Amino acid sequence: MATRAAHICKCGQRVVSGAVCQCQTARMREARALHDATRPNSAARGYGRDWKQVRAQFLSNHPHCSVQHCSEPSTEADHILSVCDRPDLRLAFHNLRAFCKPHHSQRTARDQGFAKGRGEVKTFENRQRPMCTPQRTHFFNKVDEFNGENA
Repeated sequence: MATRAAHICKCGQRVVSGAVCQCQTARMREARALHDATRPNSAARGYGRDWKQVRAQFLSNHPHCSVQHCSEPSTEADHILSVCDRPDLRLAFHNLRAFCKPHHSQRTARDQGFAKGRGEVKTFENRQRPMCTPQRTHFFNKVDEFNGENA
């Protein structure tokens, strides 16, 4: 069985096959911190106290991952129709499904475009969905106000 050879990082360090250089890890950490600094908090994105209550109830009613042949406990409540696309279904049980962490991460990566191949042609069917914008977040708050909920 052949193994891949080590490579040289941009910083000049030799990196063994399958590993990530320390400078690359630092760059990824900095990029994540920058992204997190500009990202609204969870309540502003529509995941406040009311969501936490619905999520807890849903996961207690659905203790196992909904992926066929997966017997892991569910730890994530996933929206079938995105909160961005259907904010009115944000707290609806029929718009949720239970996932274990790995299956939820897989679905999120696929749906939000993180799992797209580099050479893949972007079409309507496989385009990267835009994330929720501040205008949509503001809309969630208006929906809550309309429904008599406190944001």
